[in-house]
Amino acid sequence: MKFQCFVDINNQDNSSKTRKIAREISVLENFIAYHYLKTIKTKALGLRIYLISDKLKERINNPIAGIYPLVNIYMYFDFDNYLKSTNNYEKKEIIIKMFKEGIYRCAESMVWDIDPFIDAFQKIDALDFTFVSHTKKKRYKGIKKYIQLETVCEPGFYHYYLLVKEGEKLHSRHKVVTINAFYNLFFEHNRIITEDRWEDSNTFVILGKKGHLERIKYEYKIDTDTLTTIFNLDPDVNEKEFMEEFDLATTQDPKKIELVLNNNDTLKWHIYI
Repeated sequence: MKFQCFVDINNQDNSSKTRKIAREISVLENFIAYHYLKTIKTKALGLRIYLISDKLKERINNPIAGIYPLVNIYMYFDFDNYLKSTNNYEKKEIIIKMFKEGIYRCAESMVWDIDPFIDAFQKIDALDFTFVSHTKKKRYKGIKKYIQLETVCEPGFYHYYLLVKEGEKLHSRHKVVTINAFYNLFFEHNRIITEDRWEDSNTFVILGKKGHLERIKYEYKIDTDTLTTIFNLDPDVNEKEFMEEFDLATTQDPKKIELVLNNNDTLKWHIYI
């Protein structure tokens, strides 16, 4: 099942606060959709939740065969209450509760089998709002240690780590990068960690495949247990502009994020992170 969640700007002011909420929600939406909902089969292609601030405008629009395959549910969301949340745990609790309510409502209205959704949310609830995923183990012949990449999802942010393990023992954990969901609004599925591999028995690299991502590489050395960020900028690339964009794409500074949300001139689309 395809699952999406948006703020309906036609029924809600398009302020920076509203856009910030939408981007914070998008990170958890991607995690839940990919890990828990995509294998569920429904009579429609999927479900799209539109969040609105007027309870009187709640409705469900059925899919139209051959024209629009998704069910659209327009659902009330208390934006002010969300903004009062003092920590990420509270935000995640509100977001997951909203996802669950919207999906259950839609399943009931469309007469879908509710059991797969109940099972999915039981698994989600068991996570206690800790949303972490790991890549498969990457081994190199003759080397006892192996590498895994870890993604920690928080409202508005993807935190990436490199884990070095031997057996079940964690040898070391290195912060790779944090990517925010505010700067690159339309590149949710083209994240910076798109390829990872051993280059030799001592070197593990993380790099991108498209556009300027090819110019950013993270290199781990097993003998020194160190992780280094390498920028390979071509002569035709404006280094100052590139690094400014990289800073905006990776910042967790509320003031810089507010700048991004209020100033479209900062969205130059040069770094497809």
